[in-house]
Amino acid sequence: MKISIYIFSVFLLLLQAPNLKAQELESAETSDASPDKSASQLDSFHQIRLGIDVSKLTLNYFQSTKKAVEFSIDYYHKKEQYYVLEGGWGGSKINYPDLNYQSQNSFLRFGFDKSMYKRKQPRDWGMAFFGLRYGLAFVQRDIASYTTNDGLGNSTQGSIAAKNSTLHWLEFCGGMKLELFPGCFSGWTVRAKILMNQKTMGDYCGLRTG
Repeated sequence: MKISIYIFSVFLLLLQAPNLKAQELESAETSDASPDKSASQLDSFHQIRLGIDVSKLTLNYFQSTKKAVEFSIDYYHKKEQYYVLEGGWGGSKINYPDLNYQSQNSFLRFGFDKSMYKRKQPRDWGMAFFGLRYGLAFVQRDIASYTTNDGLGNSTQGSIAAKNSTLHWLEFCGGMKLELFPGCFSGWTVRAKILMNQKTMGDYCGLRTG
């Protein structure tokens, strides 16, 4: 199985929605409780974060042949572990001298992130993390037209029928999320992806015939 690396340089987390009670929060931050009790208090607070990949939006502005939007939702469960749901959609236009087609796609990823250090305060949601995802993508390619040359000056034109494909993969990731100001985060993620059905991808591109 082929492993490739993808880096999403910056994503901005827009909304923090912690389920907090003011009196409990004040007590957790000021009490001299035992370590076990403190851990229990930290895990009594939960948070939902919504985010969008700003790097994708920036590239959309400069690229005319590729478009993509990606969002994320994470939920703090306990013991510095977050459940994560990510998704998005996009498309591309391939217009080479010998190949021309358009494609659209949408995808979902779900899994978890694990913070590499323990929070000291209930409001401390910044993190350095590692995680695991399962990804599922639905890809549509329009009719592709191509031109081949036999090296003797003779060219042949043809087309490949439109194709819909489903791809799935495993993804290992790591990164950081820093709180810029209350409720607003910024960070980066490095991803290593293992495509689990490479033959399907080859068939989708029209590069395999058997």
